[in-house]
Amino acid sequence: MEADYHQEFIGIDEGGKQLLRGNTSSPTLRWRVDISGFPRTRSLQIIPGGLGLAGFEGGFFEFDLLNGEIIRSFINRRGVSWAHRAAGGRTLLGGINLAGGRGICLEQLDASLNHAGLTCMRGGYVRLFTMLGGENGSKPDGFLLAANRRILETDSDMQEIREYRARGFRHAWMARKLDDGDVLVSAGYGAFMARFAPDGALVTRFGDKKQMPANTRPFFYASFDIASDASVYVANWQGHGQSHGHKGRQLLHFAADGAYLQGWSWPAEISSLQGLILLS
Repeated sequence: MEADYHQEFIGIDEGGKQLLRGNTSSPTLRWRVDISGFPRTRSLQIIPGGLGLAGFEGGFFEFDLLNGEIIRSFINRRGVSWAHRAAGGRTLLGGINLAGGRGICLEQLDASLNHAGLTCMRGGYVRLFTMLGGENGSKPDGFLLAANRRILETDSDMQEIREYRARGFRHAWMARKLDDGDVLVSAGYGAFMARFAPDGALVTRFGDKKQMPANTRPFFYASFDIASDASVYVANWQGHGQSHGHKGRQLLHFAADGAYLQGWSWPAEISSLQGLILLS
């Protein structure tokens, strides 16, 4: 019998072009907001003041966590795939060919949203970035970059340190460094999760199609987040456009050891869940 989990979350329905808030214990969403004016919204972050920050192709926008109201937007770029509010009110933007740069680029905006720095490295594809350290106001230790068939770990100046690869990575979506130093990755179209040792060696993979119940329909593992009990929630994106909500389970839940626990769908309200961040 499936357990009864009560996890609040913010999500991006890429297929339905909407931002949403839901709970795994409820068959209906708390709210849904049209974000068709913010194309290719991909990243999510909780920021102070009861707000969320979302990165989209043209920049970022801030929204109220309680009702989804868009509070402020910055629409002045092209090629953005990630946005992050850093210490001191700075905003980091990651993507391809940003602000006149070439390759995979990281741009800094000051608290007044003026250009404050740009660093680029070779590459033609990137999805989500993860900042390593730096939340206390210091310079970040580095970044994890989801670069299609590999994950790149860089230093603070975007110089490559190592890479993480697993057979089946295709449009790998995001990576996150765990407390023990291991790195967890969502494999995109590979539709599995991979865990790597700090030296880049593959430790384990879980959530593969052969391991999952047929009704979950693993298709594209996109954003994921880790709960306080170390379990992992994964957005199982099902395709572009409307009417995908009946295909499989849109949100998958795994134990810390990778065992599948449960999945949920909201077919009447969500088409393709892609972005995900948990609320405590």
